[in-house]
Amino acid sequence: MMVFSIARLENLADTIIQATDKLLNDTINDLKGESRQDVEVIYQTSLVFKDKLGQCTPDSVLTERFRHDLRAPLNSMIGFSELMLIAKDRKLLFTEQQHQLLKNIHESSLSITQILDEL
Repeated sequence: MMVFSIARLENLADTIIQATDKLLNDTINDLKGESRQDVEVIYQTSLVFKDKLGQCTPDSVLTERFRHDLRAPLNSMIGFSELMLIAKDRKLLFTEQQHQLLKNIHESSLSITQILDEL
């Protein structure tokens, strides 16, 4: 059960990293201004999350301190993706493909939260 949870966390973190990387490097639908900065924050915090996850051992994942260390970057990813998804002018800021990538980031982040809550 614990190995599955760690592997699932790593999979979800990879999903977030890949989606943000695609958003940042998609030359056809280039993000501008604040939207790009927000996605860069998600990308950087997802790398921090993945690094912390790489330091995980079966014993450490059960400690409250370790889960807290994972939640700090995770809350940032959730907050920024939520703000971008509810933006009033979202249709002007993001293409449908970009919006779908943002939804994937947000849903993956929420899934990670659920897994951490179950540990």
